[in-house]
Amino acid sequence: MQQVVHQPSSGIELQAKHSFLQWMLMFVSPVVMINGQKVTARWGNHFIPLAAGQYDVMVYFPWFFQQANKARSAVTVYDGHVTGLSYSTAFLTFMSGSLRDLGSRPFA
Repeated sequence: MQQVVHQPSSGIELQAKHSFLQWMLMFVSPVVMINGQKVTARWGNHFIPLAAGQYDVMVYFPWFFQQANKARSAVTVYDGHVTGLSYSTAFLTFMSGSLRDLGSRPFA
């Protein structure tokens, strides 16, 4: 008997980046919260499979017991599509980061 494996057909593709001058951020990972649930992430490109719907996305990185460079956005994921997001840190940790919606494309 063969087991059917369902591949994700929609989700968020997150690009998390920081300046090369912030090299010490290589020792921490960004934190992604989707509707209040923590999702494991890393610097660089990361795909998060999600069903179609509206999501509250927040990204930050932990720094001395604080949520540094926090950025938040409401994101819509369409069935069979990938919604692109780009998170960029600000140079100073007490400033807000940037979370941009890069649009939606069909899942390939």
